[in-house]
Amino acid sequence: MWWTWNHTELKPAEKNGRWQIPVDLESFAQKWLGTNNEGAVGAIAIFPELLQVERKGDVLSFSASRGQTIRIWSGHPAYDQTPKEYQIGAQQISLHRVFERPEGKFVIQLLEDGELLDERVIWVETGLARLTSQKATYFPATTVPPGMLRIPEGAFRMKVKYGDDFIPNPREYPQEELSIPAFLMDKHPVTNAQFGQFLQVSKYHPQDTTNFLRHWRGGKIPQGQEQFPVTYVSYEDAQAYARWAGKRLPTEIEWQYAAQTSDLREWPWSKDAQVKRTQQVITETLTVSKLQVDSTLCNTGNGKLYPVGSYPKGANPFGLEDLVGCVWQITNDVQQWHQPAFDPQRGQLLLARQQLVVRGRWPAGVELHPKIDADIAGI
Repeated sequence: MWWTWNHTELKPAEKNGRWQIPVDLESFAQKWLGTNNEGAVGAIAIFPELLQVERKGDVLSFSASRGQTIRIWSGHPAYDQTPKEYQIGAQQISLHRVFERPEGKFVIQLLEDGELLDERVIWVETGLARLTSQKATYFPATTVPPGMLRIPEGAFRMKVKYGDDFIPNPREYPQEELSIPAFLMDKHPVTNAQFGQFLQVSKYHPQDTTNFLRHWRGGKIPQGQEQFPVTYVSYEDAQAYARWAGKRLPTEIEWQYAAQTSDLREWPWSKDAQVKRTQQVITETLTVSKLQVDSTLCNTGNGKLYPVGSYPKGANPFGLEDLVGCVWQITNDVQQWHQPAFDPQRGQLLLARQQLVVRGRWPAGVELHPKIDADIAGI
C-alpha cells in the first residue's frame, strides 16, 4: 500500500517501537472555530497498489489493474490546472513531448466514477539531462554490405565517466547488464568521398549551412583527402546521409558496445592495453589525461587527420577501426534538459537545451573540430 500526504508519498519510520509518519501541519487558530475553516484539516491517504508507474529517462510508463481513468498532473493537482488523461491499459509517454516543463513533481492518479483509487508521485530532478531521441528502425539486412561488419549479439554493462561537469551530463544509464541484439556497423568512419557521392546523387542541402563542410574548397573535396573522414557536418546532416545509404545512426549504447565489446576494454586493440596516463587539471571542472600510446595503433596526437584504415593494428575484435585517435563520432542519441535562458533576438524565455552524444576520442594534442561526423550503423 501507499501512504500520501498533500500529494507526497510517505515512508513510515519506526522509532522507539512506534511507527511515525513525517507530515507538515500548520497551526489552527482559535479564531477559526465556528467557521468554514474548521474543515481546513489535513489527512493521510492510504491507497492499495493499483497503479504501476516507472520512469526511465524521458519515458514514463504506467498502467492499472482496475479503474477507468489515469490522470497525470505536472505539479500539485489544482482547479486552475488541467491534467492529461489516459486509459488504464499499459501506456508510455514522452515527458518532454507531453508537458511544457517536464521536470519537478508529477502526480499520477487512478480514478473510477470520480473516486480516487490510487495515487503515485514521482520527481524528476531539475536540469537533469534525459534521452529524448528515438532509434530509427529498418528491415533487417539479409547480407552484410561492403564496408560493413556484423556486430554479434552479446551482454554489455554500460559504464560512463566524464572529465568535466560544466554542462548537465547524462546520468541515467541502465545499471543492469544489457542484452545487445546483433547489428551491422561501418568498419570505418564515413569519408569525404562517400559524403560527396551522397550530395551529388541526393542533391541534399542542409537547413543550417553554418560551418557545413567548411574544410572543403569551393564545395569540393581538397585534393588527396577523399578518404579522410568527413567533418563539419551536423546531426541532421549525418541522419540524412544514413537514410540515403539505407542505414541509421547507432545509439550511444550500440556504439559503446561495438567499440568496447563485452570485455569492456578501455582500448580497442587489447583488453589489457598498457597506456601511460598523466592527469592534467585544466580548470576546477575540467580534467584531461595526457596519454602515451603506441603510434602504430592510432594517431597519437599530431593534430592532423588521415585516411581511414591507416591503423589496421588498432582494430578491435569485431574488426572496427579508427575508434580512437580519429574524429568524434555522432550517435543517434540526443539528451535534453530544461534550463532557463533568454533569447534576445526573439525576446523569449527558452527552457529546452539539447546535447548530442558523441563517441570516440582524440589523444592529447589533437585539435577538435565543431560539428563533426559520425560512424553510421546499419541493422
